[in-house]
Amino acid sequence: KYHIIQGKVRNMALNLSKADREWLEATLKAAEPYNPDDPILAFDADFDDARIRATIAKRFLEQNDREKA
Repeated sequence: KYHIIQGKVRNMALNLSKADREWLEATLKAAEPYNPDDPILAFDADFDDARIRATIAKRFLEQNDREKA
């Protein structure tokens, strides 16, 4: 499994660099993430790009924190 951060493909086992973490935190601060149960995440409706990015950033940061715990 892979994901893309700052245009670079990374292995899904998160080991975020300081720069990646700062970029994700800035993305998260820029907009309110969607609730994980929000039906908009099914992409059946119009959505706010910034909120989608914040939602994804939040998930990456949470996963990284869990893996480092």
